Amino acid sequence: MTQALNPRQIAILNQIRQAGRVFVDDLSEAFATTPQTIRRDLQILAESGEVMRFHGGASLPAGVEYTGFDIRR
Repeated sequence: MTQALNPRQIAILNQIRQAGRVFVDDLSEAFATTPQTIRRDLQILAESGEVMRFHGGASLPAGVEYTGFDIRR
């Protein structure tokens, strides 16, 4: 059964979609939570196929191209 994403996980996913990749330490500071909590959130997002984990952070899955805001305009 797939669990629904909580508001923090949705915000993390939005940041990854905007920036292309994020880092655990930066997210931990931004959301005023522990790195362990962020790692757990990223793991949930990775298991759902939304992101790809790497040591210290996460990015969009391979094959998903990041298009910056300036390029999209």
